[in-house]
Amino acid sequence: MTFIKIGITLSIIFLIAAGVMVRQLVNAEEQKSTPVKQLEVRRSKIVAKRDLPAFTLLTDKDLEVRQGSSDADLPDAGKFTNRYLFAGVKQGGEVKDDNLAPRAATDVLDDATAFSIPASSTTALGGQLRVGDVVQLFAVHANGNTVPTKENGAIQKFDEVVVLNIVPANKDTNAPGTITLAVPTAQHDSFAAAAGGTQLFVTKRIEVHRPIERPSAP
Repeated sequence: MTFIKIGITLSIIFLIAAGVMVRQLVNAEEQKSTPVKQLEVRRSKIVAKRDLPAFTLLTDKDLEVRQGSSDADLPDAGKFTNRYLFAGVKQGGEVKDDNLAPRAATDVLDDATAFSIPASSTTALGGQLRVGDVVQLFAVHANGNTVPTKENGAIQKFDEVVVLNIVPANKDTNAPGTITLAVPTAQHDSFAAAAGGTQLFVTKRIEVHRPIERPSAP
């Protein structure tokens, strides 16, 4: 009888241990098959409080900062105020710096007229022209063998012209490229008269970045 009891006890212990091992194996397989959820990192951004149409002059009432999931510094909405939007943004949509005119263009866009000119080697600056650039435009009138100068009226200069849009040429349809400019309304008539039958040249100031000179060690 004693051996029978011992055998029954060992059998029970064996069954319990086997059950535990089976459960551990099942749990391990479940952990392998269950995908690990990755923490989504959301960055902080500046969004529109309302629907903002194109060429809205932004104020602090139009913008709000939406905090992301990181502890990084919050963006400064103040850097976007008193600047014009190039393209509209829906409520809750992100307002990005590359969709804004520079503050230097604000006074021009307050009272400006849009003109389109052909994109060419003398107006596109070899691909260096960007939307938002504040440029100068020269209209050169050909007059026989006379050298064009400002003094004889053959060269007209237009300052504070803002680039609104650049459409590259379409090779499939042979549609030419165009550049849309905002010209101060005060120069509207003279620009319209100068743009026809002249050679146009767009110029902009080159921004150079010099290396920081550090004082030499004594």
